[in-house]
Amino acid sequence: MMDWTSNNSGLDDLDNEILHNLMHDSRISYLDIANKNGVTSATIKNRVEKLKNLGAIKSFSITVDPRICFGYNISALLNIKLSSSKNISEIYKELEKINGVFKTFITTGSPSQITAQIFAKDLPDYSRLMSQISQIEDITDISSLMILNEIHITPQDGA
Repeated sequence: MMDWTSNNSGLDDLDNEILHNLMHDSRISYLDIANKNGVTSATIKNRVEKLKNLGAIKSFSITVDPRICFGYNISALLNIKLSSSKNISEIYKELEKINGVFKTFITTGSPSQITAQIFAKDLPDYSRLMSQISQIEDITDISSLMILNEIHITPQDGA
């Protein structure tokens, strides 16, 4: 289990409690968080604003199941190898244009590789997507890892 309370960022226990509560339920009211922590809702509101300004809170969002919402039954991680890292920003832009490319990542390892997460409705759609990606100039190889099950890790109660 991750220790979600340890940090070197200058956040205190109340900040961590606020983050913990919002990570479990981003719709929780400031009043509910305040009552759990023995402070006012105004204190929570001010702390949330501070956390947003620090960049600790990037956004408030929902997580949807792409299978149910959009009919995407296949998810995969791609390791995309490039002939060089010279045009990597252009390749990121090309990938962003492709329907089915969900996220791209800069990772450790070779500077001339990209990791991406894709979604496809079925195997023909997956094949189309792989073909479309492989046609981007400077891509030399693509290896794919199908995601069989996603395990979402969030802070545990009491963490």
